[in-house]
Amino acid sequence: MFSKHFNRVKEGANNVHSLHNLSGWISKYTFIEGKHFSYLDHEYQKDIIDDPARTLLVNKCAQTGLSEIFARWGMAACATQDNFTLIWTFPSTSDAERFTKARLDPMINASPELTRAISKTINSVELKQFNSNSFSYIRGTISDTGALSVPADLLIHDELDRSDMDNISAYVSRLQHKPTKMRRLFSTPTVAKYGISLECETAKRKHQMWKCSHCNHHFLPSYEEDVHIPGFNGQKKEITKTTIKDIDYRSARLLCPKCKQEPDSDIAYRSWVVENPQDNYEKVAYYVSPFCAPRILVPSYLVHASTEFGKYSEFQNQALGLTAEDKEESLTETDIRRTLVNAELVDSGVHYLGADMGLTCHLTVSRLAPTGEFLVVHREKVNYAVFEQRRRELIAKYRVATSVHDMFPYTDLVRRVTDFDPNAYGA
Repeated sequence: MFSKHFNRVKEGANNVHSLHNLSGWISKYTFIEGKHFSYLDHEYQKDIIDDPARTLLVNKCAQTGLSEIFARWGMAACATQDNFTLIWTFPSTSDAERFTKARLDPMINASPELTRAISKTINSVELKQFNSNSFSYIRGTISDTGALSVPADLLIHDELDRSDMDNISAYVSRLQHKPTKMRRLFSTPTVAKYGISLECETAKRKHQMWKCSHCNHHFLPSYEEDVHIPGFNGQKKEITKTTIKDIDYRSARLLCPKCKQEPDSDIAYRSWVVENPQDNYEKVAYYVSPFCAPRILVPSYLVHASTEFGKYSEFQNQALGLTAEDKEESLTETDIRRTLVNAELVDSGVHYLGADMGLTCHLTVSRLAPTGEFLVVHREKVNYAVFEQRRRELIAKYRVATSVHDMFPYTDLVRRVTDFDPNAYGA
């Protein structure tokens, strides 16, 4: 007991723990299933949390333990840094609550060091105090309107692509009065040039390259090109729940694109390579694919997992960490422009109102033409704070029969509107 106390005092006096070397603290003082936390088979976790970049991005596939390691890193930062404030965001308040109860609290309770550091009185789902003057706030971006008005040293944004982007942007101002000014944003991607994909465009982008243990060829593994299934020569997107029984997917292997042999997956043959070293970006982005954890996310698992998603694009997003969208279900710019047919307001006829909700709400009033087209008679933008008043004015002016409103991010506001107006709907 005295030895542990003496080590804590010595570490504190020597200020040995900074935000860029907490991986050792995590493996020493946090536990999982009764054992010290380990980076074995997830070595990329250590590389990411120890990276000194002020703004760090992670474009990731699912089930790679990024939420887990950032939880440990965030709590370690609060426990070791003096006068430190962390704000952690999730898409919704319910996401934040589930994460605290299922991940944070069990992890803290399993660590004697974190249990000692955390306050006995300020320890709720949304707010935790460590030692005497460090705090961790956890918020949802969709359910909670507006950014939390607290100066912060560190912002962590989990599942960026599902979050309210206006709210995410507003949080940047929380860093102004603190010297650290660190941001960590990570997410499984959705479509190109949105969310984490867009953020990574203005960053130094790191990919984990493999070196073939047979021919020394360096390559970036591709599920489509480099995962081979014996006897199968078709496109992998053609594999379905009904056809997978006829395929030897359990024998799927990653092969070197040059020598066509199976390379050694040991971490000694894998390293991070910067895609754009010539770009002078301050931000750093890591691309975490299933091939960063090859002993966990094996090729046979990936092939089988591809049949479990409703759309192949979802498999590419979630299991491969790639941007993708279903072209058959997406709108092109031409599709959108074709709908923007302006028309004059007429005295007769039924009118409809559509509202795209956000900090700035976009309102459209249209009427149905004899040809079946919806003709736009009015469009405008309004701040969400005056949305309800302006909506009532437009409904009275244009004699709107039915209105439809985007349910997110302001679900409570839309529910209030639909409860009051029987001809109003949330979508």
